[in-house]
Amino acid sequence: TLNVAGKGYYFPSRQHAFDFAQKVLASGRRNFDVGVMQVNWHYHGHRFPSLWEAFDFRANIDVGAKILSEENRRAGNLAVAVARYHSADPGRGSSYLRRFFQYYTAMRRQAG
Repeated sequence: TLNVAGKGYYFPSRQHAFDFAQKVLASGRRNFDVGVMQVNWHYHGHRFPSLWEAFDFRANIDVGAKILSEENRRAGNLAVAVARYHSADPGRGSSYLRRFFQYYTAMRRQAG
């Protein structure tokens, strides 16, 4: 998946997602989210060996987990870390945190 300017894009394969991301980069845009963990390419692309690797779900989850872990160590608070995972801007992060907990709570209810 990719998220470009708030719009989600879903693809039938890694190759399709990669091809689309290359077009996004060719257009001059670098601020987009990549893969299952929605890792922001502008801020964290350097954590991957290549754009292709960012679409490997294991690598994407690993990088996302490292980012969340780093934010948790910095903040000393998981809720703040989740908000910062989305954005360093407190307003945007807080909004994301509220949505995250709504989904989390719904999933917990479904799991029983």
